[in-house]
Amino acid sequence: MKMRTHRPLAALLLGALLLTSCAPAAEERGDLDTAGIKELSFEELQPPAMSELKIGVLYSGNEDLPGDTAALFRGTRESAEALGLTDDQVMEKTGITAETSEAAAAELSSAGCRLIFSTDASFEDGILRAAAESPDTDFCQLGGEKAALDMLDNTHNYNVRLPESYFGAGTLAAVKTQS
Repeated sequence: MKMRTHRPLAALLLGALLLTSCAPAAEERGDLDTAGIKELSFEELQPPAMSELKIGVLYSGNEDLPGDTAALFRGTRESAEALGLTDDQVMEKTGITAETSEAAAAELSSAGCRLIFSTDASFEDGILRAAAESPDTDFCQLGGEKAALDMLDNTHNYNVRLPESYFGAGTLAAVKTQS
């Protein structure tokens, strides 16, 4: 998971690498301009305490649907339990469509969720619009492509590796088959 608190450090390190390896030192050129550069403190780089974290998840279906949808629900709950999150720290919205994704994401953000996962690729445009209005919330889009290209710091793409799990299930079925 891409942590929001590491962005400033990563940007600083990347910038330093690029500046030192590709160009003469700014002092040598006489154009060192530190206006607008913010010095970060150690506290600013720390993630929030787990007890303060609130996560939102948007689903297109409900947990009674078989297959991938049920696996997403189960994975969310198992991950929350493994992280020690309580039920009131994880807000789930079901039955979301491409048309309602922006409003649902905005509602979760307004409710205090600082990390929102979208579990359907059709939500991507709505998620991007909600992210533009909620810069303090990170939005993670399943199967998306646009977060890598947009100018927002709070959008991210992620993918679930289902082929590996299908392979594992098929192998297990083959081993258990009696004929």
